[in-house]
Amino acid sequence: MDDAAYELTLLPRGGECEGWIPCYISREWDPLAAFLQAYPASPFADAAIERTLAAFGFVETDKDLRTSTGFSDPEEIRKLTESLEAVGRMLPSRGGRLLLRAAEIWEAFFDYDRARDVYRAALQTPDSAVRGCASARIDGLPERWFTLEPARVIHPQLVELTWEAPASGATAYTVFRSAAKSETGTIVAQLPSDARSWADTTTEPGRVYWYRVTGGGDGGMRSNPSAAETPALALNILGIAVSSDDGRLHVFGYLSNGFPQVIHVAPDGTSLERDNAEFIGLDSGLVRPSFAAYVREVWLVDDDGRRALRFQGEPGALPSGLPDVVRQGRELLSIYPFTPRNAGLRLIVSIDEKEKAAWITHGGGGARAPMSMNCLAAAVCWLGGERDVRLQDESGRVLTTIPLPQAPGDLMWATKVFADPADASVWVLQRAGRLLHIGRDGTIRQSVTLTERSRAYSINLTADLARREIWFTRSAANGRHELLRLDLNGPNGQAAPPRVISGDIPFGSHLAPDFSGGLWLANQQTATRLDANGQTQFIVRLHAPPHR
Repeated sequence: MDDAAYELTLLPRGGECEGWIPCYISREWDPLAAFLQAYPASPFADAAIERTLAAFGFVETDKDLRTSTGFSDPEEIRKLTESLEAVGRMLPSRGGRLLLRAAEIWEAFFDYDRARDVYRAALQTPDSAVRGCASARIDGLPERWFTLEPARVIHPQLVELTWEAPASGATAYTVFRSAAKSETGTIVAQLPSDARSWADTTTEPGRVYWYRVTGGGDGGMRSNPSAAETPALALNILGIAVSSDDGRLHVFGYLSNGFPQVIHVAPDGTSLERDNAEFIGLDSGLVRPSFAAYVREVWLVDDDGRRALRFQGEPGALPSGLPDVVRQGRELLSIYPFTPRNAGLRLIVSIDEKEKAAWITHGGGGARAPMSMNCLAAAVCWLGGERDVRLQDESGRVLTTIPLPQAPGDLMWATKVFADPADASVWVLQRAGRLLHIGRDGTIRQSVTLTERSRAYSINLTADLARREIWFTRSAANGRHELLRLDLNGPNGQAAPPRVISGDIPFGSHLAPDFSGGLWLANQQTATRLDANGQTQFIVRLHAPPHR
């Protein structure tokens, strides 16, 4: 027994759990549970109980535990709580505090019947403080109640509620909303007896709301509370593009709950709008969002983020006019709405905005699937892959396959390709930090080292081949990020050495050339407009109020 107690002092503290709450609890609780079951009368049992309560302190009972988060899972917490309850029932003289904690967790799951049963078990323990607490908690549990399901947060201004009908029926329903679980709140809706759902469209970004529903009728009934945390306005930006139609910058991304939106910035920076939108071509391995039924706007966005086409349709369906512009890849577009989320369908898109034309292929890298694509109105497409670049015609027939220069490991890959409208040659960014200019005949016309290999992953690059320039960012030796420009107007079409435009660019900035000259940079907070010389014209904050 002493050896077993000593081993408890050596328990790991969950350093490998990476924030996953059930892992932290399990790493402490599993050996503690085994010790308490084996040695219930040990003088070390009280210390083991204290450590158990500290471990289960990670469970925040002021939250709605039915909802999954990035740090926890309801089913895993349920299993741990079942184990805690079982051990508490095995310790009639010492298990009262464990039973109290288990009952509190069941109450946070709004399983009031089970919570009541465990509180009653705690009443049988000799600890008077435990009995007093259990008695008070039992008195606070509803005898008659109905289930309000976990609130579904769609976006900052839309929360959906659904509930089960009370067994005894209700003549009407009243919805209450508050800022805290302990508050009753104010009335936000009064609904007829056949209502089973309601949508709150008056919420604000970055707020926590608690909802309750009461059912009028004989004796009246109330539901359990249900929490909703609306996302803030900050977007996780996947890409940007400048439209030649209206000159606006479009910033595409997801809110913290995964809802897709696009921010539109006026060419002069004086106005900003935000719309709910779906976008194809910047999904980074994801497929159609689970919120597609809530958007009417769908965008095709170029693989290099320079161009985009906008379509309007009905919620939940691809707009009828969208397939008409697709010259290659209609079969991929047709299965896109029916593909399960995270099924690996990554669509790479190339756009000719002037011609209102789009090309789509299945990407993702590997020996066959390309990592990038860029097409010309001349009906040829360049595709960059793991070991080569390929020139295809509009039907997908391969015209030329050109092996890439050797580089260690995955540094050989072509992460960006830009078809040159001057002669249908291609500019290729290799993951090794090299920029290659390759002719249609396979000749490597020029190789430019953009950065050393150890910092190659920091490169972000875009091209304005109409103005014969390439812009890119890279990490600098001082740990900051710098913006550089390549002038492609050198002798014999050679690129001049890269010129540093700015030595202090926010990490992770997205780039898009402006059709009037210059460049846009966007990060999580701001969008910056630079002129053709790289001088800042203005900066726009992206967290403006949402467009209703």
